[in-house]
Amino acid sequence: MSVTTEMTRWCVGGDFEIDAVRTNGPERLVDLLGGTGSFTASGRSAFGRVLAHLKAIGVDQIYVPSFLCESLLQPIEALGMEGAFYVVSPDGSTSDRPRAGAVLVIHYFGWTNPLADELAADPEVILIEDFAHVLPGSRKPVPGANRYVVTSLRKFGPVPLGGWCSIGHESTQVSDGMEAAYLRSIQARLQRGAYLADRSLAVDESIESNYRRELSDVETFLDDHSVFSGVPEEALGLAASLPWERIGHRRRENWERLNQALSPRVRRLHDELPPAVVPLGFVIRDANRDRLRRRLATRRVFCPVHWRTPGAVPDQVVEMNWLPREGLTLPIDQRYDASDIDRLASEVERASE
Repeated sequence: MSVTTEMTRWCVGGDFEIDAVRTNGPERLVDLLGGTGSFTASGRSAFGRVLAHLKAIGVDQIYVPSFLCESLLQPIEALGMEGAFYVVSPDGSTSDRPRAGAVLVIHYFGWTNPLADELAADPEVILIEDFAHVLPGSRKPVPGANRYVVTSLRKFGPVPLGGWCSIGHESTQVSDGMEAAYLRSIQARLQRGAYLADRSLAVDESIESNYRRELSDVETFLDDHSVFSGVPEEALGLAASLPWERIGHRRRENWERLNQALSPRVRRLHDELPPAVVPLGFVIRDANRDRLRRRLATRRVFCPVHWRTPGAVPDQVVEMNWLPREGLTLPIDQRYDASDIDRLASEVERASE
Protein backbone atom coordinates (compact mmCIF):
# COMPACT_ATOMS: atom_id res chain seq x y z
CA MET A 1 0.00 0.00 0.00
CA SER A 2 1.35 3.40 -1.01
CA VAL A 3 0.26 6.20 1.31
CA THR A 4 1.31 9.82 0.81
CA THR A 5 1.29 11.46 4.23
CA GLU A 6 2.11 15.04 3.19
CA MET A 7 -1.18 15.50 1.30
CA THR A 8 -4.77 15.01 2.35
CA ARG A 9 -7.55 13.51 0.27
CA TRP A 10 -8.95 16.96 -0.51
CA CYS A 11 -9.17 17.22 -4.27
CA VAL A 12 -11.03 19.01 -7.02
CA GLY A 13 -11.72 17.19 -10.27
CA GLY A 14 -11.78 13.59 -11.39
CA ASP A 15 -14.73 11.24 -11.69
CA PHE A 16 -18.00 11.73 -9.86
CA GLU A 17 -18.35 9.51 -6.83
CA ILE A 18 -21.57 7.92 -5.60
CA ASP A 19 -22.28 7.99 -1.87
CA ALA A 20 -25.43 5.90 -2.12
CA VAL A 21 -27.39 4.42 -5.00
CA ARG A 22 -30.90 5.84 -5.22
CA THR A 23 -33.09 5.25 -8.25
CA ASN A 24 -36.27 6.77 -9.60
CA GLY A 25 -38.50 5.92 -12.51
CA PRO A 26 -36.75 6.89 -15.77
CA GLU A 27 -39.98 8.50 -17.03
CA ARG A 28 -38.85 11.82 -15.54
CA LEU A 29 -35.97 11.89 -18.00
CA VAL A 30 -38.36 12.09 -20.96
CA ASP A 31 -39.62 15.48 -19.74
CA LEU A 32 -36.08 16.72 -19.05
CA LEU A 33 -34.85 15.74 -22.49
CA GLY A 34 -37.69 17.22 -24.49
CA GLY A 35 -39.90 14.40 -25.68
CA THR A 36 -39.94 11.02 -27.36
CA GLY A 37 -36.65 9.34 -28.16
CA SER A 38 -34.41 6.39 -27.42
CA PHE A 39 -32.08 5.82 -24.47
CA THR A 40 -28.61 4.46 -25.16
CA ALA A 41 -25.52 3.54 -23.15
CA SER A 42 -23.64 6.78 -23.92
CA GLY A 43 -23.65 9.96 -25.95
CA ARG A 44 -21.48 8.35 -28.62
CA SER A 45 -23.91 5.45 -29.01
CA ALA A 46 -26.80 7.95 -29.25
CA PHE A 47 -24.91 9.60 -32.10
CA GLY A 48 -24.36 6.16 -33.62
CA ARG A 49 -28.08 5.44 -33.57
CA VAL A 50 -28.87 8.66 -35.43
CA LEU A 51 -26.14 7.91 -37.96
CA ALA A 52 -27.52 4.40 -38.51
CA HIS A 53 -30.94 5.92 -39.19
CA LEU A 54 -29.48 8.40 -41.68
CA LYS A 55 -27.46 5.70 -43.42
CA ALA A 56 -30.62 3.63 -43.82
CA ILE A 57 -32.22 6.51 -45.76
CA GLY A 58 -29.23 7.00 -48.02
CA VAL A 59 -26.93 9.44 -46.18
CA ASP A 60 -23.31 8.30 -46.36
CA GLN A 61 -21.38 11.42 -45.27
CA ILE A 62 -21.43 13.55 -42.11
CA TYR A 63 -19.74 16.93 -41.56
CA VAL A 64 -18.27 17.26 -38.06
CA PRO A 65 -16.57 20.24 -36.36
CA SER A 66 -12.78 20.35 -36.19
CA PHE A 67 -12.96 20.49 -32.37
CA LEU A 68 -14.67 17.40 -30.99
CA CYS A 69 -14.24 14.35 -28.80
CA GLU A 70 -12.51 11.66 -30.84
CA SER A 71 -15.02 9.09 -29.58
CA LEU A 72 -17.61 10.70 -31.88
CA LEU A 73 -15.60 9.48 -34.86
CA GLN A 74 -15.98 5.85 -33.76
CA PRO A 75 -19.61 5.32 -34.83
CA ILE A 76 -18.85 7.03 -38.16
CA GLU A 77 -16.09 4.50 -38.79
CA ALA A 78 -18.11 1.58 -37.40
CA LEU A 79 -20.94 2.28 -39.85
CA GLY A 80 -18.61 2.75 -42.82
CA MET A 81 -19.66 6.36 -43.34
CA GLU A 82 -17.43 9.20 -44.49
CA GLY A 83 -16.57 12.04 -42.11
CA ALA A 84 -15.54 15.51 -43.29
CA PHE A 85 -14.37 18.37 -41.06
CA TYR A 86 -15.47 21.99 -41.02
CA VAL A 87 -13.44 24.61 -39.15
CA VAL A 88 -14.78 26.05 -35.88
CA SER A 89 -13.39 28.80 -33.68
CA PRO A 90 -13.16 28.35 -29.88
CA ASP A 91 -16.74 29.60 -29.38
CA GLY A 92 -18.09 27.15 -31.98
CA SER A 93 -18.71 29.72 -34.70
CA THR A 94 -17.52 29.14 -38.25
CA SER A 95 -17.02 30.88 -41.57
CA ASP A 96 -16.76 27.48 -43.21
CA ARG A 97 -20.21 26.05 -42.62
CA PRO A 98 -21.38 23.20 -44.85
CA ARG A 99 -24.05 24.21 -47.36
CA ALA A 100 -25.78 20.85 -47.64
CA GLY A 101 -25.87 17.36 -46.18
CA ALA A 102 -25.72 16.00 -42.62
CA VAL A 103 -23.93 18.29 -40.16
CA LEU A 104 -23.04 17.77 -36.48
CA VAL A 105 -23.15 20.92 -34.30
CA ILE A 106 -21.87 20.85 -30.71
CA HIS A 107 -23.11 23.20 -27.98
CA TYR A 108 -19.70 23.59 -26.34
CA PHE A 109 -19.32 23.80 -22.54
CA GLY A 110 -23.06 24.52 -22.04
CA TRP A 111 -23.22 27.68 -24.17
CA THR A 112 -25.71 27.83 -27.04
CA ASN A 113 -24.08 27.49 -30.44
CA PRO A 114 -26.02 29.82 -32.78
CA LEU A 115 -24.87 27.78 -35.77
CA ALA A 116 -27.54 25.21 -34.88
CA ASP A 117 -30.49 27.52 -35.55
CA GLU A 118 -28.81 28.86 -38.68
CA LEU A 119 -28.43 25.37 -40.12
CA ALA A 120 -31.89 24.28 -38.97
CA ALA A 121 -33.38 26.98 -41.19
CA ASP A 122 -31.58 25.61 -44.26
CA PRO A 123 -33.69 23.00 -46.10
CA GLU A 124 -30.55 21.50 -47.67
CA VAL A 125 -29.09 20.56 -44.27
CA ILE A 126 -29.78 17.61 -41.99
CA LEU A 127 -28.82 18.89 -38.54
CA ILE A 128 -27.58 16.74 -35.65
CA GLU A 129 -27.25 18.73 -32.41
CA ASP A 130 -24.93 17.46 -29.69
CA PHE A 131 -26.35 18.50 -26.29
CA ALA A 132 -23.85 16.47 -24.23
CA HIS A 133 -22.42 19.68 -22.67
CA VAL A 134 -25.92 20.98 -21.83
CA LEU A 135 -27.42 20.17 -18.41
CA PRO A 136 -30.55 18.02 -18.83
CA GLY A 137 -33.62 20.19 -18.33
CA SER A 138 -31.80 23.52 -18.56
CA ARG A 139 -32.59 24.04 -22.23
CA LYS A 140 -35.10 21.98 -24.18
CA PRO A 141 -33.95 20.77 -27.60
CA VAL A 142 -36.30 21.19 -30.55
CA PRO A 143 -36.02 18.12 -32.79
CA GLY A 144 -37.77 18.14 -36.15
CA ALA A 145 -37.95 16.43 -39.53
CA ASN A 146 -34.36 17.32 -40.42
CA ARG A 147 -33.18 18.19 -36.92
CA TYR A 148 -31.92 15.39 -34.67
CA VAL A 149 -30.69 15.63 -31.08
CA VAL A 150 -28.16 13.50 -29.21
CA THR A 151 -26.97 13.91 -25.64
CA SER A 152 -25.20 12.23 -22.76
CA LEU A 153 -26.53 11.88 -19.22
CA ARG A 154 -23.02 11.40 -17.84
CA LYS A 155 -21.38 14.84 -17.98
CA PHE A 156 -23.03 16.58 -15.02
CA GLY A 157 -23.41 13.88 -12.39
CA PRO A 158 -22.49 10.39 -11.17
CA VAL A 159 -24.28 8.54 -13.96
CA PRO A 160 -22.30 5.45 -15.03
CA LEU A 161 -24.16 4.94 -18.32
CA GLY A 162 -26.73 6.90 -20.25
CA GLY A 163 -27.34 8.71 -23.52
CA TRP A 164 -30.38 9.77 -25.52
CA CYS A 165 -31.34 10.57 -29.09
CA SER A 166 -34.50 11.88 -30.72
CA ILE A 167 -35.00 8.79 -32.88
CA GLY A 168 -38.22 6.92 -32.21
CA HIS A 169 -38.97 5.23 -28.93
CA GLU A 170 -36.95 2.09 -29.32
CA SER A 171 -35.27 -0.14 -26.82
CA THR A 172 -32.14 -2.13 -27.53
CA GLN A 173 -31.40 -5.31 -25.63
CA VAL A 174 -28.83 -4.75 -22.93
CA SER A 175 -25.89 -7.10 -23.33
CA ASP A 176 -24.28 -8.96 -20.45
CA GLY A 177 -21.14 -6.94 -21.13
CA MET A 178 -23.01 -3.66 -20.71
CA GLU A 179 -24.60 -4.86 -17.47
CA ALA A 180 -21.13 -5.77 -16.21
CA ALA A 181 -19.76 -2.37 -17.26
CA TYR A 182 -22.55 -0.64 -15.34
CA LEU A 183 -21.87 -2.62 -12.16
CA ARG A 184 -18.13 -2.12 -12.52
CA SER A 185 -18.57 1.64 -12.78
CA ILE A 186 -20.93 1.72 -9.78
CA GLN A 187 -18.44 -0.20 -7.65
CA ALA A 188 -15.56 2.11 -8.61
CA ARG A 189 -17.62 5.23 -7.85
CA LEU A 190 -18.78 3.86 -4.50
CA GLN A 191 -15.15 3.11 -3.68
CA ARG A 192 -14.16 6.67 -4.55
CA GLY A 193 -17.02 8.10 -2.49
CA ALA A 194 -16.03 6.09 0.59
CA TYR A 195 -12.37 6.99 0.08
CA LEU A 196 -13.09 10.73 -0.07
CA ALA A 197 -15.54 10.70 2.83
CA ASP A 198 -12.85 11.99 5.20
CA ARG A 199 -10.70 14.43 3.29
CA SER A 200 -8.38 14.98 6.24
CA LEU A 201 -6.82 11.53 5.84
CA ALA A 202 -3.62 10.89 3.89
CA VAL A 203 -3.65 10.06 0.20
CA ASP A 204 -3.58 6.34 -0.62
CA GLU A 205 -2.27 6.04 -4.16
CA SER A 206 -3.10 2.34 -4.48
CA ILE A 207 -6.82 2.98 -3.89
CA GLU A 208 -6.85 5.93 -6.26
CA SER A 209 -5.13 4.02 -9.05
CA ASN A 210 -7.55 1.12 -8.63
CA TYR A 211 -10.79 3.07 -9.09
CA ARG A 212 -9.26 5.15 -11.89
CA ARG A 213 -8.27 1.97 -13.73
CA GLU A 214 -11.76 0.50 -13.33
CA LEU A 215 -13.42 3.64 -14.70
CA SER A 216 -10.97 3.82 -17.59
CA ASP A 217 -11.76 0.23 -18.55
CA VAL A 218 -15.47 1.06 -18.66
CA GLU A 219 -14.78 3.94 -21.06
CA THR A 220 -12.79 1.63 -23.30
CA PHE A 221 -15.74 -0.78 -23.38
CA LEU A 222 -18.09 2.05 -24.37
CA ASP A 223 -15.68 3.10 -27.12
CA ASP A 224 -15.91 -0.42 -28.52
CA HIS A 225 -19.74 -0.38 -28.41
CA SER A 226 -20.59 2.96 -30.02
CA VAL A 227 -23.57 1.77 -32.10
CA PHE A 228 -26.82 0.09 -30.97
CA SER A 229 -25.86 -0.11 -27.29
CA GLY A 230 -28.74 -0.51 -24.86
CA VAL A 231 -28.60 0.82 -21.31
CA PRO A 232 -29.65 -0.87 -18.03
CA GLU A 233 -32.83 0.63 -16.62
CA GLU A 234 -31.11 1.01 -13.24
CA ALA A 235 -28.70 3.49 -14.83
CA LEU A 236 -31.59 5.57 -16.15
CA GLY A 237 -33.25 5.42 -12.74
CA LEU A 238 -30.10 6.80 -11.17
CA ALA A 239 -30.02 9.68 -13.66
CA ALA A 240 -33.71 10.38 -13.04
CA SER A 241 -33.07 10.62 -9.30
CA LEU A 242 -30.53 13.45 -9.52
CA PRO A 243 -31.63 16.97 -8.45
CA TRP A 244 -30.85 18.52 -11.83
CA GLU A 245 -32.19 21.97 -10.97
CA ARG A 246 -30.03 22.20 -7.82
CA ILE A 247 -27.05 20.91 -9.78
CA GLY A 248 -27.49 23.73 -12.26
CA HIS A 249 -27.84 26.36 -9.54
CA ARG A 250 -24.65 25.26 -7.74
CA ARG A 251 -22.63 25.11 -10.96
CA ARG A 252 -23.67 28.63 -11.89
CA GLU A 253 -22.74 29.87 -8.41
CA ASN A 254 -19.34 28.19 -8.60
CA TRP A 255 -18.62 29.56 -12.08
CA GLU A 256 -19.50 33.11 -11.01
CA ARG A 257 -17.37 32.86 -7.86
CA LEU A 258 -14.36 31.49 -9.76
CA ASN A 259 -14.79 34.10 -12.49
CA GLN A 260 -14.73 36.88 -9.90
CA ALA A 261 -11.67 35.41 -8.16
CA LEU A 262 -9.56 34.86 -11.27
CA SER A 263 -10.56 37.82 -13.43
CA PRO A 264 -8.58 39.49 -14.96
CA ARG A 265 -5.51 37.40 -14.07
CA VAL A 266 -6.34 34.54 -16.43
CA ARG A 267 -7.55 34.49 -20.01
CA ARG A 268 -11.03 33.02 -20.16
CA LEU A 269 -13.04 31.55 -23.00
CA HIS A 270 -16.15 33.30 -21.62
CA ASP A 271 -16.19 36.41 -19.44
CA GLU A 272 -19.87 36.34 -18.51
CA LEU A 273 -22.55 33.74 -17.84
CA PRO A 274 -25.85 34.12 -19.76
CA PRO A 275 -29.04 33.43 -17.76
CA ALA A 276 -29.95 30.17 -19.51
CA VAL A 277 -26.48 28.61 -19.44
CA VAL A 278 -25.31 25.97 -16.96
CA PRO A 279 -21.54 25.70 -17.49
CA LEU A 280 -19.83 22.35 -17.87
CA GLY A 281 -16.59 23.89 -16.57
CA PHE A 282 -14.56 27.09 -16.36
CA VAL A 283 -12.41 27.23 -19.50
CA ILE A 284 -9.16 29.19 -19.46
CA ARG A 285 -6.34 29.71 -21.94
CA ASP A 286 -2.67 29.28 -21.07
CA ALA A 287 0.26 29.04 -23.48
CA ASN A 288 1.88 26.60 -21.02
CA ARG A 289 -1.31 24.62 -20.48
CA ASP A 290 0.35 21.23 -19.97
CA ARG A 291 2.78 22.61 -17.39
CA LEU A 292 -0.06 24.34 -15.54
CA ARG A 293 -2.10 21.14 -15.57
CA ARG A 294 0.82 19.15 -14.10
CA ARG A 295 1.40 21.76 -11.40
CA LEU A 296 -2.27 21.74 -10.46
CA ALA A 297 -2.24 17.94 -10.24
CA THR A 298 0.54 18.10 -7.63
CA ARG A 299 -1.82 20.32 -5.62
CA ARG A 300 -4.69 17.80 -5.89
CA VAL A 301 -6.54 19.78 -8.56
CA PHE A 302 -7.33 17.41 -11.42
CA CYS A 303 -8.54 19.10 -14.58
CA PRO A 304 -10.37 17.15 -17.29
CA VAL A 305 -8.27 15.95 -20.17
CA HIS A 306 -8.97 18.39 -22.97
CA TRP A 307 -9.93 17.06 -26.35
CA ARG A 308 -6.91 16.49 -28.50
CA THR A 309 -7.41 17.20 -32.17
CA PRO A 310 -8.05 13.87 -33.94
CA GLY A 311 -5.24 12.84 -36.25
CA ALA A 312 -7.64 12.92 -39.19
CA VAL A 313 -8.03 16.71 -38.90
CA PRO A 314 -5.78 18.53 -41.43
CA ASP A 315 -2.95 20.63 -39.93
CA GLN A 316 -4.25 23.89 -41.41
CA VAL A 317 -7.56 23.29 -39.63
CA VAL A 318 -5.83 22.61 -36.30
CA GLU A 319 -4.17 26.02 -36.31
CA MET A 320 -7.55 27.78 -36.37
CA ASN A 321 -8.48 26.81 -32.80
CA TRP A 322 -6.36 27.21 -29.64
CA LEU A 323 -8.53 25.00 -27.40
CA PRO A 324 -6.78 21.64 -28.07
CA ARG A 325 -3.35 23.21 -27.48
CA GLU A 326 -3.92 25.86 -24.80
CA GLY A 327 -7.38 25.27 -23.32
CA LEU A 328 -7.84 23.97 -19.77
CA THR A 329 -11.14 23.31 -18.03
CA LEU A 330 -11.24 24.05 -14.30
CA PRO A 331 -13.87 21.97 -12.43
CA ILE A 332 -16.85 23.85 -10.97
CA ASP A 333 -18.97 20.79 -10.17
CA GLN A 334 -21.83 20.76 -7.68
CA ARG A 335 -19.62 18.65 -5.39
CA TYR A 336 -17.71 21.79 -4.40
CA ASP A 337 -18.78 24.56 -2.04
CA ALA A 338 -17.54 28.15 -1.80
CA SER A 339 -14.48 27.18 0.24
CA ASP A 340 -13.44 24.62 -2.40
CA ILE A 341 -13.79 27.21 -5.17
CA ASP A 342 -11.75 29.75 -3.18
CA ARG A 343 -9.03 27.18 -2.65
CA LEU A 344 -9.15 26.22 -6.33
CA ALA A 345 -8.65 29.88 -7.32
CA SER A 346 -5.67 30.15 -4.96
CA GLU A 347 -4.10 26.98 -6.33
CA VAL A 348 -4.51 28.20 -9.93
CA GLU A 349 -2.84 31.51 -9.07
CA ARG A 350 0.09 29.76 -7.36
CA ALA A 351 0.50 27.21 -10.15
CA SER A 352 0.50 29.99 -12.76
CA GLU A 353 3.47 31.81 -11.22
